[in-house]
Amino acid sequence: MSVRSDPGEEMKPAPGRPPKLARAAIRLARDPSPTTAAGFSAGGPAFDFEVGRLGEEDFPYDLWRRLLARHARNARPNYGDPSGYRPLREAISRHVRRFRAVECDPEQVVIVAGARQAFDILARILVDPGDTVVLEEPHFRDARHPLRAAGARLIGVPVDGDGLRVDRLPRAGGVRLIYVTPSHQFPTGAIMSLPRRTALLEWASRVGAYVIEDDYDSEFQYDVRPVEALQALDVRGRVVYVGTFSKTFSPDIRIGYAVLPPSLIEPFLSMKWVTHRQSPLVIQLALTDLMQSGDYGRHLRRCRNRYAERRAVLIASLEREMGDGMEVLGHEAGVHVLVRFREMSARQVEPLIEAAGRAGVRVAGLKEHYLDPPDTAELLLGYAAMDRERIREGIRHLAGAVESVRSRAPGSA
Repeated sequence: MSVRSDPGEEMKPAPGRPPKLARAAIRLARDPSPTTAAGFSAGGPAFDFEVGRLGEEDFPYDLWRRLLARHARNARPNYGDPSGYRPLREAISRHVRRFRAVECDPEQVVIVAGARQAFDILARILVDPGDTVVLEEPHFRDARHPLRAAGARLIGVPVDGDGLRVDRLPRAGGVRLIYVTPSHQFPTGAIMSLPRRTALLEWASRVGAYVIEDDYDSEFQYDVRPVEALQALDVRGRVVYVGTFSKTFSPDIRIGYAVLPPSLIEPFLSMKWVTHRQSPLVIQLALTDLMQSGDYGRHLRRCRNRYAERRAVLIASLEREMGDGMEVLGHEAGVHVLVRFREMSARQVEPLIEAAGRAGVRVAGLKEHYLDPPDTAELLLGYAAMDRERIREGIRHLAGAVESVRSRAPGSA
């Protein structure tokens, strides 16, 4: 009598045999995204300039707990609308119309699990393998990944002080999609000029491309007159406006939204139904209350004032500690700045990050945000998560790290 082996054993992969991956996973493996912040103790760095990190003391914990508890008590186990909770979509529609001049009805607003899910769905419904997609150069790395996974052929177009160089866009057709951050370019902070916005929309209409407008931190503008969203100028239905609560409230709630042109509503919702279906209803209900009561607007005003103070301290500290040895970009808006070091090269960035880490300072370079990194020494400094004194002390430690790296460079005195 033959003896049958355990079915569970038959299903085990052979030891050491790598899994057979789909092409999308293979493409992503060549373009990895860091999933952990390494190099620091469990308590984290003493001075954390990580971009996108928000100050815990700025979050309205008591209010948010009350809102969540109220709706959790009345929660009913059921599936929800993949578009999102209707009153929340109405509140978002009013908010973006008032503060960003975005023209939309609630039917055009879809709730997503953060901006990244919007990018992923748009890549799935608009990009086939081999299609051309344009990115700003440099650009937000995490917007690139779903496009790469979709098999897009990525083209970088440079950015200067007026935003995307529209004159450098491909003149021929065949471009399916372009990703831009016109109101506060990530990571340089440039604000796209009105002539370039108009030219971009004309180009998109001519070549048949859709435009993803990532308006990730437009609520925080300081030294400039607030500019309206690119979507507000779009009369041909080419712009998808993407917003998020990650920079204004908390990344932990995983709530963002896409304002879609009518032509994309049905395919976007069909793909969302397949990939995610819905965002947690209790969080949507609590966020709706926050927006309808005016508490969200008051929270934004408090944060804007605090971030403006921290930004001023950061810039003053950089100028005092490093002077003419660096240039600060992107300080008119947002919650981070770009620091470009003069007389330093890209090869010195990693040693600088390591030296700063040894001094308890977390900073990040820009290499991962380029398709073709230039030979420049640049750092991103987020300032929302620290008080003014820690910013001052952190920059003093960073200046010491800069000096140590410069002194080790060949030819230094």
